Amino acid sequence: SGDDCIVTDQVTISVNPTPEINAGGDQTICFGEMVELEASGGVTYQWSPVQGLDYVFTSSPEASPEETTLYTVTSQNEFGCESTAQVLVEVLTYEDIDAGNDVFLCEEASATLNATGGVSYNWSPATGLSATDIPNPVVTPTENITYYVDIVDANGCSFTDSLSVYFFEEDLVDAGPDVAICGGGAVSLSATGGNTYEWTPTDGLSDPNIANPTANPSETTTYTVNITSGNDCTASDTITV
Repeated sequence: SGDDCIVTDQVTISVNPTPEINAGGDQTICFGEMVELEASGGVTYQWSPVQGLDYVFTSSPEASPEETTLYTVTSQNEFGCESTAQVLVEVLTYEDIDAGNDVFLCEEASATLNATGGVSYNWSPATGLSATDIPNPVVTPTENITYYVDIVDANGCSFTDSLSVYFFEEDLVDAGPDVAICGGGAVSLSATGGNTYEWTPTDGLSDPNIANPTANPSETTTYTVNITSGNDCTASDTITV
């Protein structure tokens, strides 16, 4: 009606833009290496997960994860608007890298090592090896020794593995010193250096298949003990009672 009054007013709603966040391109690293991530497009940054990162509240943290990880960065602009971006860090591991199994050798024996998983190899130390830059050098050791091999795989990643070579020395086999007893007496023998023992002759022995049988021979007797190590190496020694 003519008595109605119409009053108008206005309100302005400003829509602030969300930040266009970029977490950078996906990365591939070798196990144990580090890569610097690089986010952009915001004012503040927070990365997750925290595993493998040196700092999470930065645009460019250093990442050294132990396994392939998808990182997410959350960022705000000057208006407080928020958005996220992601980057994948793929970690190349050494699952197929192997120096081979430990080796057990008899005296004056040799064996061929067999490392796998690489395109180049570098063994150390060089002692007792026919070569240091091949996957399968021949080893002829003179003592127990541990070898390390640096292996570079097809991705250019370098890994280190090791194996030990155990050397059986006949000099360690010992039947003990000669011993004198009175007639009718007995003495306990004591051989060392192996895992199994076999004494001959068996006359006067309590058990010819142990390291320390009791001996009470009726006359002077020279006993021979054949000793076998855990790697089936054999040696012998004698003792006179």
